[in-house]
Amino acid sequence: MYRIGLLITSVLLLCLATACVAGEPSYNAHVWEDIDGDGNQGTDEIPMAGIIVQIVDQSNGLLWMRPVTDSDGNTFPFKAGDSCGQYDIYLSVPDGYWPTTPIVVNTQNCKTAQFGLKEYP
Repeated sequence: MYRIGLLITSVLLLCLATACVAGEPSYNAHVWEDIDGDGNQGTDEIPMAGIIVQIVDQSNGLLWMRPVTDSDGNTFPFKAGDSCGQYDIYLSVPDGYWPTTPIVVNTQNCKTAQFGLKEYP
């Protein structure tokens, strides 16, 4: 367990050190409270902090990292490896909410993964 934690920490530090270098593919995630449940963020729909997303390597199915959204509903940008599409981004849906968007986004286009969550009535 300790070795796995150390490996994840090392990968995270490496990623942070190399994130968002000009010309390299990168991606991030954004989560908001989808009040009307339409799957699009409206002007009155606020970002959600503290939501976990999971980055999974498609080549081996292993969890690469589990970032948490900040107060703006964003994760920090990640280096996407050698090319776009190497990872899938999964939304961890918190208790009391249901997703209004797909909960898995492929990084194929190296764009921000948008996730909407609506609170159960």
